[in-house]
Amino acid sequence: MTSDPAENDHLPVYESLVRERGDAVAEARLEVSNLFYRDPALYDSVQPDLNARSPGSIPTS
Repeated sequence: MTSDPAENDHLPVYESLVRERGDAVAEARLEVSNLFYRDPALYDSVQPDLNARSPGSIPTS
């Protein structure tokens, strides 16, 4: 998921929180990116299982 900084132009509450407390989302993305860089095997362990049922779905069998 990528985000465009221009998307946040209309979110004054978000902007004020970022100024006061920092951009936690950007910091988390950076940390995860660093983890994957240091150990690429981690990336394979967090890929979604596309065959798994989603929570709350109704079994078909």
